Amino acid sequence: MKLEINGKTYELYFGMAFLRFINEKYGMMQQGVNLGLALQRLLPGVINNDLVAMEDLIFASIKSNGKSITQAKLDAYFESLTADEVKQLREDLVTALNEANTTHAPLAQILEAVQDEN
Repeated sequence: MKLEINGKTYELYFGMAFLRFINEKYGMMQQGVNLGLALQRLLPGVINNDLVAMEDLIFASIKSNGKSITQAKLDAYFESLTADEVKQLREDLVTALNEANTTHAPLAQILEAVQDEN
């Protein structure tokens, strides 16, 4: 998935480096031990249009891919989006996460759980 922010194109990649990055930053801690599960914690927010969760995933993907971006630039990008653009971004993120072998299974589990609730 490619994303253009302030005229710069970023390739979003949801691989192992991405998972390690989010687990380090957002992993569930219990008795001082990082249990990981960051993806499972962030995905429900993405599915429910939580801009912070979407931004966190994008930030992690960019950073884990060896590129540089600031939180302020991402904040400005998200604040500039229309409601329709946010919806499209969410759909694109879910599609990209579904296509990545590292994120497909957790996403499928969460989508199934959400569907079961409805």
